[in-house]
Amino acid sequence: MVAQIRGADARVLVVDDDAVNRLLLSRLLARMGVNQLRVEGQADRLGDIVRDFQPDLILMDLHVGDVDGLDALREVAAQDPDWSARRVIMITGETGDQIERRCRDAGVSSVLTKPYTAELLLSTVEEALASLPGHERRAPPTAG
Repeated sequence: MVAQIRGADARVLVVDDDAVNRLLLSRLLARMGVNQLRVEGQADRLGDIVRDFQPDLILMDLHVGDVDGLDALREVAAQDPDWSARRVIMITGETGDQIERRCRDAGVSSVLTKPYTAELLLSTVEEALASLPGHERRAPPTAG
């Protein structure tokens, strides 16, 4: 069973070129209670997508087809006046200090290394949402 996420009113954008990964992420996020979700398979229009959807949180694969996810994020950040209010979780199969440093230098909030569990995804997403301005952690619903 997957726990419900607090802050489910946030807008979440998933960008991954792998259809299976997109499906798994969208299903996990939906089961967690995220109800404002947009899923994209390409990063070439990332700037337009961010401008139109106004995501609070972006989950993005490090390599989206031929596009380097970090380069795409830097390009969007340079043109987005609200970029500092967004959080980014970079998803990658790569590990090591160098990749962590590259991600942090690009303004990525967290790095999620494949393979990951639903619980790790939940805690990483919750942590990112909790750090958003105006998205204070809400108490979990009580039984009864």
